[in-house]
Amino acid sequence: MNQATSSPTLYLAFELGQKQWRLGFTVGLGQPPRERTIPAGNLTALQREIALARKRYQPESALSQWYWQRFGNGSKRQRKIGIVALARKLLIALWRYLT
Repeated sequence: MNQATSSPTLYLAFELGQKQWRLGFTVGLGQPPRERTIPAGNLTALQREIALARKRYQPESALSQWYWQRFGNGSKRQRKIGIVALARKLLIALWRYLT
């Protein structure tokens, strides 16, 4: 019998202000959230934070595995470039899901 393993669900909470946005990430009740603050309107930072949370909380997902295979052994600069690439892939996956 083939058992499918699934990643934990990543929960995201926003508090959108005029000067700053506060983000909270967790994978369930009782888990400590990861809270981040970014400048309001900075969509690049928002994408990057979501990608970092996905990599942290869902390491066995296909996109996280792709990131680690491609950028895991690279320098700090290469890993930062990889996070941006992962953020773009997540945005494309969300767009495909919604359309």
